Amino acid sequence: MENIEMRKAMFKFGKDEKKCSGCRICEMACVLYNKKECNPKKAFIKISGNFPEPGGYNIKILKGCTLCGECTRICPIGALFEKKNPEEQK
Repeated sequence: MENIEMRKAMFKFGKDEKKCSGCRICEMACVLYNKKECNPKKAFIKISGNFPEPGGYNIKILKGCTLCGECTRICPIGALFEKKNPEEQK
């Protein structure tokens, strides 16, 4: 059974993995805002490459996400965004 926080995050945030450049600035923004430290391994969002295929990335919101939205505000290319309505992209 899915965790309630994950379901809330999936409803509030959208992601477009085709746009993701893999810069991982969202991970840094998340951990700096939520944990007040510079350790992206502790972020509530993870970016991982689809290797060996070049240029493909997976975006995963992890359990514990506070729904602060820092990742959506910092993403330079709009791969992460706040949904305006539930019909928007996953």
